[in-house]
Amino acid sequence: MNPTNLLSDLEHIKGKFNQLYGQEIADESIIYCRHSNLECDVKHSPWKPTFLECGSSNDTLQLIVIGDSIPSRLPIQLQQFRLGTIQTTLLPWNADSTRIDSTLGKLPNTQRLFVGLDWPTWKLKSRAIPQPWVYTFAKGPIQHSSNPKKDLEFAYLQRSDYYIHFGHQYAVQPLLNIHNNCNIVIAHEYNPFTANSALRMVFGKSHHYGTNNIGLTHLQENWKSSERYNIDDIDYAHGNIHGYDPDLHAVLDSMMREGIAREIFPSAQLVVLKDGQIAANINVGSVKDLQGNDVPTTQDHVYDVASITKIAATTLAFMKQYESTKGFNLDAAIGKTWPEISSENPSLAALTFRELLTHQSGLPPFLPMQQKSIKLGAKTVGCELHESNQQGTLLPGENDNNNTQYEISLGQCLENRWKDSAWKWIKSTQPSADKSYVYSDINMILLAKWLEQKNPKLWQEMISGDFYRSIGMANTCFQPLKNGISPHRIAPTLIDSLWPRGEVRGIVHDPSAMMLGGIAGNEIGRAHV
Repeated sequence: MNPTNLLSDLEHIKGKFNQLYGQEIADESIIYCRHSNLECDVKHSPWKPTFLECGSSNDTLQLIVIGDSIPSRLPIQLQQFRLGTIQTTLLPWNADSTRIDSTLGKLPNTQRLFVGLDWPTWKLKSRAIPQPWVYTFAKGPIQHSSNPKKDLEFAYLQRSDYYIHFGHQYAVQPLLNIHNNCNIVIAHEYNPFTANSALRMVFGKSHHYGTNNIGLTHLQENWKSSERYNIDDIDYAHGNIHGYDPDLHAVLDSMMREGIAREIFPSAQLVVLKDGQIAANINVGSVKDLQGNDVPTTQDHVYDVASITKIAATTLAFMKQYESTKGFNLDAAIGKTWPEISSENPSLAALTFRELLTHQSGLPPFLPMQQKSIKLGAKTVGCELHESNQQGTLLPGENDNNNTQYEISLGQCLENRWKDSAWKWIKSTQPSADKSYVYSDINMILLAKWLEQKNPKLWQEMISGDFYRSIGMANTCFQPLKNGISPHRIAPTLIDSLWPRGEVRGIVHDPSAMMLGGIAGNEIGRAHV
């Protein structure tokens, strides 16, 4: 190990991690589905999978690889589970139905295993696998006789085909929306661990079925975590912790310090929890104080959690609303319970909660609202809207313009009409007809707005931090300056070049969230556990 070489440290960490947990993680993350989305949860279904046979020395297994090349290790790993001959065929993702049918039709009618590798989203601009392949899996094995109709009926009775998908799980969603004829295994990225897990599953050597989180119309009931820790019981470990390698701790420390030395980040914190104990609490680098001086990073500094807000606030609040609402339908249109959107934008109102949550709404990633407002004449004005700090650090008090202005940086404000304009632009957005996966801030902004009008009390708990404080997260909230967090503890985020906001500290840096007044479903102000 070279403590001065970040890349070497990363490789060392990867090797240590894979050695300890690689196969375990692969086994637990593997996902099995078949036929319809209701049968994906085999743990809670009487339906059981049909496995591939190990075969005999005289049998032949057809391995059909979809991708650019055949990994050299895959047939070798497959041979460990399968006796007899393995005949390998390579077909590209962009093959049309004629080529697929022609190629598969020439293969002997034996057991088949399809493997999809590295679905090239960057080439074909879609996360869903191409329709010709969707139709192939729906049709089932090609049979050859004088009666095509009988062949088709017989094809649907074949239940032994498997498709292993190495790639993004949303790519297989079209297969979950049809009565497909094959067993589907989602193995995520291709590596020796995931390949081994997938092959063990298809040959019935493993009972790790994972949990599918796409295409489902129901949720598991009565779920209970096997391990839960009371936040008050978490404490620093005394001595070594079983399963936590001290060598790994040294590598983590050197890696973070190398990141500082290479100016990858100015400061950072790393906390490692193992078995309810703090195994590591590493603080490196420095943070600018209010006078512009560098001060050492401590565990008391707080940082912007940025897009983690989508999960930690908006999705969490939505889950709680879902849990408390009997008969909540994720596939219902948002406009049914949102009169404002329903009356102003029918296309937006037709979107479902599921489409927003899974980023398959057809909405754009973001709207350039800051640039648009500047073109329309928006200008910052000096103000004093930030409040006194509850921890003893006094800030300028509020002025008389609190009802007409909102703060976008310490001492810099916009007129409230621009907040109204931002919301108007968002709710007038027209979704595209293409519902492929596109990561979008707009999805989460809309969900948060829906929650705000549906359950104002719950959303206010998220804003104020009361929800997080109840589970021991005392410094997680929107608008930290208004919720008792001293600006001295807040790490600055950026220097805004579009507006004279200067150094952004304590005010959300994201342009969309900033335009909406610092409270939005995509970005939070500051957070710290």
